[in-house]
Amino acid sequence: KNAKLGRVIANDVHSARLDSLKDAVDRSGLDDILTSRVTYTNFDASVFPPPKSGKLFDAIIADVPCSGDGTIRKDKHILPNWSPATGNAL
Repeated sequence: KNAKLGRVIANDVHSARLDSLKDAVDRSGLDDILTSRVTYTNFDASVFPPPKSGKLFDAIIADVPCSGDGTIRKDKHILPNWSPATGNAL
């Protein structure tokens, strides 16, 4: 019964990544009762609109851009060319 109550809002500012997520969920093999509870949105997270219900989210999971730290350690040419603008462009 509880599976019918939960909702997942999947948001990505990049529509191509959102499409990839939709495809992955479709291929996941999860039952339709679960996958039908996913709503896909395409907002910049800094201006994400509040839920229409007015209720807050129970949890937020964020897959944020990585720093590239591992790549920087492996390739000595990356760090000299890095700038804050490089990170902001992620």
